[in-house]
Amino acid sequence: MKSNVIKKATALVLLALMAVGGLEVFGATDYAADEIRIRVDGEFIATGDQPPVIVDGRTLVPLRVVMERLGFDVEWVDHSRAANLRKSGLSIHIVIDQLKMTVITPNTASFIDSQVALDVPARIINDRTMVPVRAISEATGMDVNWDGQSRIVDISTGGGITAAPSPTPMPTQLTGNNIPHATAQPPNNNDNRNTPRTVTPVLFEGDNILNMLSSTELSELAATAATPEETRSANVLPNRRPTDAELTVWIEEYRELGGINDFELEVIRLINEYRVQNGLNPLAISMELSMAARFHSQSMADLSFFAHGNPYYRCDASGRSESRATDRAEMFGHVNVQESAWGVTENISGSGSPQGVMQQWLNSQGHRAAMLREGYVSIGIGVVRGGGTTAKFGS
Repeated sequence: MKSNVIKKATALVLLALMAVGGLEVFGATDYAADEIRIRVDGEFIATGDQPPVIVDGRTLVPLRVVMERLGFDVEWVDHSRAANLRKSGLSIHIVIDQLKMTVITPNTASFIDSQVALDVPARIINDRTMVPVRAISEATGMDVNWDGQSRIVDISTGGGITAAPSPTPMPTQLTGNNIPHATAQPPNNNDNRNTPRTVTPVLFEGDNILNMLSSTELSELAATAATPEETRSANVLPNRRPTDAELTVWIEEYRELGGINDFELEVIRLINEYRVQNGLNPLAISMELSMAARFHSQSMADLSFFAHGNPYYRCDASGRSESRATDRAEMFGHVNVQESAWGVTENISGSGSPQGVMQQWLNSQGHRAAMLREGYVSIGIGVVRGGGTTAKFGS
């Protein structure tokens, strides 16, 4: 029976609910006669206690097994029955039993563009998250063949996993200047270090003391700042406006975890360089805007949405809704230091790197306008894995 070749494209993948042990190659005799097997670049991989299955004419495979074999990072969000998958600037979010997923690359222009339909939704079978193998190929750029006679899913990476598309340079007639050079010092993400690293908390004293730092000073701070992983709150945010007591606990934890992390400092540096290239003042770091930005990114991660408005927040007794960027900033005590018709403006991004965040915002007219607004003097950046990056610009 001739193999059916599953075409490439861009869609998704998901992780198993329960961890699977180290992957190992198994021989031709270590499987049941009717069992579906997975072969990656010519090597069979063990799928543990849950082999692939066929549902509604589609082959579903255990995601953690396959994607960890291919070098992807996976994160399970238990309360929302969702999973996040990341590698090389590609971010994928999938929810159990939903016929769509979110796929964000450095070139994704909007949240609407990131929505991808699935033929068969991700499902939990025997405590394992199973997804269509077609989605694997579409999300990662692999070739996948299904041999119905031997019942083998044959995955070819072509010598390596295809990374997310390279960012497309902005036309000079739109920007007036080039993006800050990619050779600028990246944030310290603690990779490949053999010696213990000293982490220095990055905390300031509020909007009344605006913290204007040079590009060099920001890079130096990033070198010893905590990473996004080290500053991730262990407490899941509620699907409602937090009480004052809950907000106080969150702020205390934010400070205890190290404050502004290296990723956030690098995004600030890139934005300030871009503003200076366009003849504008660099922005000072606002502790209040930094906390408000991180809070919104964590809300998006914990509550599984990607938008400026938090769909779970309602108006309070005064009629205000913390769903708005300005109101969220006020929750953390931000007060504009000069008059402006703009209040607080917010950008969000799903990219997994500071350069990817900057490129996404340069690719959008509205996001560029926020970064280049003359009336702004302060900035706060928040990054939470799975929730993306939030920028808040204040007057």
